[in-house]
Amino acid sequence: MMKTLSLSEVKMKLSQFVEEVHDTTNPISVTRNGQSVAVLMSQELYDGWKETLYVMKDPKFLESVLRGIHLLDRGEGISLTASELLENRSGGDSKRQQPVRIKIHPDTKNVITDFHPQIQSKMFESLQGISKQESGTLLRDRLDGLALIQVGDYRIIYRWRMHAIEIIAVDVRETAYQGTVNT
Repeated sequence: MMKTLSLSEVKMKLSQFVEEVHDTTNPISVTRNGQSVAVLMSQELYDGWKETLYVMKDPKFLESVLRGIHLLDRGEGISLTASELLENRSGGDSKRQQPVRIKIHPDTKNVITDFHPQIQSKMFESLQGISKQESGTLLRDRLDGLALIQVGDYRIIYRWRMHAIEIIAVDVRETAYQGTVNT
């Protein structure tokens, strides 16, 4: 539930309310003369909404995400490790092997295996962060339960399922953000 506070109250206790939205991820509606004029929210929540809007504004990418969910839910994915997915781009360091399994549709796997080797190495590092649940932006609204991670110019949509990372879709950021830039 969103708390509503007057602008004068927020100004007097700004540090307290910034801490509150950070710790709880519950936004605060700010009013002036009884009218809502702003929302104070955590960076995490803001990033999640921002990325969700970008995905939702790109019909082609949104369709790819929904199709990926559908295919994986139907059991059409394959299961492998990060090293198997990225053709041993881990640099051969066995300590860096990822114990978490990755489930991915073969079409999406083909997109990733076509990445430049440098991007594949970055992808491997990103999967390490995901496996430790240390990275990624949680998406909101219709995309609740999904997360997004940026790897170079690529956006990877994924979710956690039964001790596995399911990679749902991949898109190039430049393409996805085209509609948001005024020319």
